Amino acid sequence: MLRTVILASYPEAASQLRAALEESNRFYIEQSAPKLPDSKELELSLRVHVPDVVFVEVESLEKTTEIIHIIEALAPGLPVVEAHFPRLHAGDPRAAPGAAPAGFH
Repeated sequence: MLRTVILASYPEAASQLRAALEESNRFYIEQSAPKLPDSKELELSLRVHVPDVVFVEVESLEKTTEIIHIIEALAPGLPVVEAHFPRLHAGDPRAAPGAAPAGFH
């Protein structure tokens, strides 16, 4: 099993992502954050949980890029997978225009 940290912009997204990963029986969820951590919280999380992979679900491409850059600086080479649930963001003005379809990227 891969040790996993989930970062999500909405509690609903964190719950959906957690459920999908648990169903696969391939991931051990070390932490599932119902909101995005700041850089200090993220650093602490990566040091404490030492994940094999981080799943990130965020509402905008800009925020996704920011989170990935922080993770790369703190843990070079750590795989980061972006998960996207567009129906959770439908009608949300913060949602990324032209975002990728639902799934993992």
